[in-house]
Amino acid sequence: MSCKEISLNGKWKLINKERNINLEADVPGSVFYELIKGNFIEDPFYGTNEEGVKWVYLDKWLYEKSFSLNDVQMSKKNIELVFYGLDTYSEIWLNGNFILKTDNMHRTYRIILNGDRRKFLKVGENILGVHFDSSVLKAHEYLKKMNYDQKMFEKYQPGYAIPGVETIRKSYYSFGWDWGPKLPDIGIWRNVELKIFDSQCIDNVYIKPEILFADDSSRVLKAFFEIDVDLRRPNGENEWLMFKIFDPDGCLIKEHRTRGKENGLNVEITNPKLWWTHDLGEQNLYKIEVLLMDKDTIIQKKSFKAGLRKIDLVRREDSWGETFYFKINNISIFAKGANWVPVDNFIQRGREKKLYENLIHDAKRANMNMLRVWGGGLYEDDHFYDLCDESGILVWQDFAFACKPTPDYENFADNVKKEVEDNIIRLRNHPSLCIWVGNNEIEEGWLYWEFKKLCPHLKKNYVDIFEEIIPELVSKFDGIRSYWPSSPSSGGNFDDPQSPDRGDSHFWDVWHASKPFSSYKKFNSRFMSEFGFESFPDIKTIKMFCPSDQMEMFSEVMLSHQKNPSGNEKILKYMRDRFVIPDGFWKKIIVSQITQGEAIEFGVEHWRRNRNENHCMGTLYWQLNDCWPVASWSSIDYFGRWKALHYMAKRFFNPMLVSVDDEKNKIKIWITNDLKEDFRGVLKYEIFNFDGDKISENSEIIYSKKLESEIIKEFDLKEMNLNKDEIIIYNSLEDSSGKEVYRDAKFFRTPKSIPLTDPKISFNMEGESKLTVSAEENSLFVFLYSDKHDFICSDNYFHMRKNEKRIVEIEWKEKIFDKEIVNSLKIFSLYDLLK
Repeated sequence: MSCKEISLNGKWKLINKERNINLEADVPGSVFYELIKGNFIEDPFYGTNEEGVKWVYLDKWLYEKSFSLNDVQMSKKNIELVFYGLDTYSEIWLNGNFILKTDNMHRTYRIILNGDRRKFLKVGENILGVHFDSSVLKAHEYLKKMNYDQKMFEKYQPGYAIPGVETIRKSYYSFGWDWGPKLPDIGIWRNVELKIFDSQCIDNVYIKPEILFADDSSRVLKAFFEIDVDLRRPNGENEWLMFKIFDPDGCLIKEHRTRGKENGLNVEITNPKLWWTHDLGEQNLYKIEVLLMDKDTIIQKKSFKAGLRKIDLVRREDSWGETFYFKINNISIFAKGANWVPVDNFIQRGREKKLYENLIHDAKRANMNMLRVWGGGLYEDDHFYDLCDESGILVWQDFAFACKPTPDYENFADNVKKEVEDNIIRLRNHPSLCIWVGNNEIEEGWLYWEFKKLCPHLKKNYVDIFEEIIPELVSKFDGIRSYWPSSPSSGGNFDDPQSPDRGDSHFWDVWHASKPFSSYKKFNSRFMSEFGFESFPDIKTIKMFCPSDQMEMFSEVMLSHQKNPSGNEKILKYMRDRFVIPDGFWKKIIVSQITQGEAIEFGVEHWRRNRNENHCMGTLYWQLNDCWPVASWSSIDYFGRWKALHYMAKRFFNPMLVSVDDEKNKIKIWITNDLKEDFRGVLKYEIFNFDGDKISENSEIIYSKKLESEIIKEFDLKEMNLNKDEIIIYNSLEDSSGKEVYRDAKFFRTPKSIPLTDPKISFNMEGESKLTVSAEENSLFVFLYSDKHDFICSDNYFHMRKNEKRIVEIEWKEKIFDKEIVNSLKIFSLYDLLK
């Protein structure tokens, strides 16, 4: 007696009868990815090839596989066929018999092959076929039924997207977005398996940590795991459950067997080790095994990693309005991070390229403690959440809806219910998951956009789904996490979702409204969950999609890889505001990235200074990553190359931040301490003029309270007979052991107005991964670069004072290290870009 899970992954046939295509395909996978690998189409990411592959997503496709069953397997009482991801409209056939239609890429489909359906199976070879229809054509069918105001619809539809994705349950970004191509994929994109068992099997397990703290401290009085097991069938006479709990060091600390029909366990953990975000502590993960037993025989075993942690969304009335922040283990946390979009238009390729591992690793390196999984993308693979669990990064999870009104046709709401239930149950055991959010920007769309003119009859459907159905399901299946109806929102009911005084905010005056960086200071958000600024990707990335004769900002190819209307014009406009536009395409690319970094830095530093009394408690910029090579708001481009912004993020997301603010003739030096301990150390700051003359030098012992921002030093420029536009302030922070924990510099005039002189920068390599950078004069935006090889530095795009030396660690992405790689490394500064 056992419960066997037989994988049907691996090699399938992919067939397009109309075009006489028949090839071997991998599952999980997709049609587009297989056609690329088989050279049936040119890479849609290169040049303007995106436009030439429309036939792929308009055609019908068949996946087919044979598998065998023996007499013993066929004799079992229960056989289930499980598809964990079908994209999107399909019919499933088994041995020539129709068994199911699917219409939602986000759902798990379980097909019970018992009773009358058992005859569809046979001993020996079985043929399984999945016939896919075009999601685009289906969406267009539904559009005709949507009763939209047609003139308003034509005005409302952006040119960068295929119309209609909101009418079906498929990832919105796949139809095109203002950073992504129109490449809606098709196929079996997640695992397929047969589940074969007799009397029962484990369906799912819910692991709820419960912690009792001493007052408002993080000292634990008691800690428990409550484990509930959902079994597919009632307990058999001789069947029981065994629970094993292993501590984070791998030692078995608890073993318990159930009695009778008991399907759960509430167990106290002695000497508990808590799970924290990486900036506050260790990522302690307990291993929990649940074994379904028949007498002494194991029928089935499920294994999970779980964290002991308590997460709360704190909403409390205050003098500004209402707080919006997270507490982890009774510690208020300032969320620092970015918005996450799908790693590739063709997800399986992203998996194989290790994009999940690389991006989560790089987010942690940049001191991020939260990622927002944006609603126009996916409920990500389990592996994504595993990586966040292990890395100590919280996950803000949008449900998969974004920016468009939801339809009200028959069965749509029921489809959504099943999707939501599937994904809550799948993801709820992850300690990194901190909140469920109904959608991205749909609530504000009803207030501020054209929805009320386009389709006023659909407003009630919004309320039904996001303010009734989904919150009820979250409460039922995951009662330990908060639900938030939309992002941005003030709490729902269409109550000013962009209020700076309550809820979360999206702020796009900088960029979309072309306002200056200083506009960030005029919006004191409670939690800034989306704001951003565009730049171009690395030149090496551009060379991978753009022919050399097209390397110009407004060429056909470059514009095809810029999906935001007037995006390149806007990049150039902001560059021109700050810099002299340099000659040479590569230099323009770098200046665009520096401009992007400056913009986001300006906002983040302001909001982090406002953390006191929980006024502002989060900044998540748009966006961390790209799904293809493109000019966008990302800080890491599609090929994993860090833009200047990502290096700057590593500094401005440092748990110990020194920021300099100017107010009329006052200069204020702030310390922001996001640690859960007070900080004692030494603050050093030096003031230079742009001729390289040192005006003053100071060193002070400082005491910084935990979880606070405060002004450490304030000086009056008039009293010092100084003009802020003529100075640059270099600052550094050392802890009590003398270790440097932060270093940066601040100037107050536009870079184009600074009289630049040759800073005579250089570097000396010390082995393969360490170098010393030297500057004879003040130098702005010093950066290391190779036009041939990829690497990540411990710091880059930094400022150096006169006669400074700085150690930089370097990690090469190539596994083979040789002299040629070292020789490709060059050093530059703003002087080299603009001279």
